[in-house]
Amino acid sequence: MRTSRRGRGHSLLIKITGELLDSPVILCFIEKMRSQADRVSILVGGGTQINEELRRVFPGYRMVKRIGGRYHGDYPTEIKTAMDRVAYRVLIQNREDLLTRLAAAGIKDVVVMIPVIQDKAGVLCHVDGDIYATGNACNGYDRIIIVTYNEATKTEKLVTLAPWIESYPGKFEILSPADITALAEIDAPTLPASQKPPASPPPPLRPRRTTSHKPVTPVVS
Repeated sequence: MRTSRRGRGHSLLIKITGELLDSPVILCFIEKMRSQADRVSILVGGGTQINEELRRVFPGYRMVKRIGGRYHGDYPTEIKTAMDRVAYRVLIQNREDLLTRLAAAGIKDVVVMIPVIQDKAGVLCHVDGDIYATGNACNGYDRIIIVTYNEATKTEKLVTLAPWIESYPGKFEILSPADITALAEIDAPTLPASQKPPASPPPPLRPRRTTSHKPVTPVVS
């Protein structure tokens, strides 16, 4: 087992927004963080890609944001279940893509997860990534980092997540692309040249993903 700088057994959870999963900087950042903890878990997001895919499959779809995360509105149960499956497939694809890139970069001993709980009845329970990181993981992990898409989102999360940040001093960090770029550049030479972070700002939003499942037409009562 790797002995971390912060003590044996130190665990770290990094929640990464889906828009940044393709960024080379992310790989360098993960490599740096891996050297500081014995156990590193990555929680991948995908809200923007999920919204785009749901609008493609269900024309006219509009997400309703409520406490706890995504709410599909007043669709019949079977349609809501189909929507959850769409979201699940997007998150699974994001996870597999990141695992592939980690393997190509030679980054090992990292667990990649999605914010979905499936109970014994087979019901998929989607959890907002930030809520998973704060409410579900805060009592287990020693350190939690939430990587946002830009500075504006970072500022917003510093406000919305303030109760957790204040309740667990020193446990939570909210980082923007500029923050992780500054950190990643320190250890960039340890990765292959093709994986080193570019000098330019983080890339734009990831292109919309198209899944292979059959569209389901929503039923409007």
